[in-house]
Amino acid sequence: MTNLEEEVFYTLPEVVDMLHVSRRTLYNYLTTGKLEGTKTAAGTWRIPRSSVLRFLGLTEAPAEAFNEDSLKMAQQAVGE
Repeated sequence: MTNLEEEVFYTLPEVVDMLHVSRRTLYNYLTTGKLEGTKTAAGTWRIPRSSVLRFLGLTEAPAEAFNEDSLKMAQQAVGE
């Protein structure tokens, strides 16, 4: 796991754009545990970059498992 001081956190709208899903779908992912996130004291969600990568399967599969186009899309989605 990444050190929290080094971890990048995204807002709900940022992850909605990255994953191309609706806000409602993203809430479902968060509440069912498909995607890990944290609620701030103000009640807004923050989703760690490591969670988005895991969701996309980028931390469990080697880069070679993806074709060039899908790898490029995934990297753009997470800001690499």
